[in-house]
Amino acid sequence: MILCVTPTPVLQRAARISSPIAPGEVNHFNDVGITAGGTGTNVAYALYLAGQSALALFPAPQISHYMRLITEMGLAHDYIEVPGPIPMHSAVIESDLTTTEFRDPPMPLDSHQLAMLRDKTVAAAEHHQSVLLTGPLPIVATHGWYSDVLRSLCLYHPNKKVSIASTGPALQAVLRQVGTIAPHSVMCHLEDIATWARSDVEELRSHILAEPESSASELARTCQPLLDAGIHTLLIGIDRRHSLLLTESMSALGRYTGTPGYMSIPWRDSLVAGFQLGVCEDAPCAEQLRLAVAFGAAEGDSLHSFMPTKDGARCDQVEIIPL
Repeated sequence: MILCVTPTPVLQRAARISSPIAPGEVNHFNDVGITAGGTGTNVAYALYLAGQSALALFPAPQISHYMRLITEMGLAHDYIEVPGPIPMHSAVIESDLTTTEFRDPPMPLDSHQLAMLRDKTVAAAEHHQSVLLTGPLPIVATHGWYSDVLRSLCLYHPNKKVSIASTGPALQAVLRQVGTIAPHSVMCHLEDIATWARSDVEELRSHILAEPESSASELARTCQPLLDAGIHTLLIGIDRRHSLLLTESMSALGRYTGTPGYMSIPWRDSLVAGFQLGVCEDAPCAEQLRLAVAFGAAEGDSLHSFMPTKDGARCDQVEIIPL
């Protein structure tokens, strides 16, 4: 069973629009849905739909629309009670899957509430095989909060596998300290690796799309110091069709050859969910990458608010290119 921690839960509102957004005009939406989200919650729910055991841990008001939606989902969860409010993320998705997002600021937790969430995470880890720390951090949190939680987990549960799926300054703080303490796995964006390596992200992406094998191999060599420092697995989301997996024993590029479908959650969250599903099933590394890419490009299930499911993930349309 995996513990999925979300310091910044959100209400996700997704809607389709049949034509491009017209500024200054009335835009008519369809397939409008609101779900309880945040990266860890999304990953836990996708794993739950795939038949895996997962517990979502987050801060939230006890009486709130977020908690009502969590209960309706049937997702196993625990929380620390905070005043809120839960921020809203609204996504408008056009027919070609171009997505425009409107995001409220992250939840304003104070230092006491962050300490409560850290302690709750360490206590809950006792009953789980692994821990996944996910998403951006609240406004007042220091960039090193994940590193603080990681140190506490390693101190009290040295045999637990701790993974991080985040972005921005919070992830950079973790990457800067891998020589001292390193998570078992890191799931990040190409932008984060470009920041860490002080490279231009658009140049990296264009090279990978133009010359996948040679450019991905070069990126793998760039990231080798992270693996040498103690990270066992590094999953890098390049775009919705391409992801790179680096481990101690293999390096491979996953490429989706089909057409990505509509889903109501960020594709990067479903990418992490697919990868974690492969880990939970003890699949070989290549199959973990295949599931990750397939989930990232999957068509969401209309019966589950367009969440990606294993049945809808087209693993047969994922090409694995060893490097």
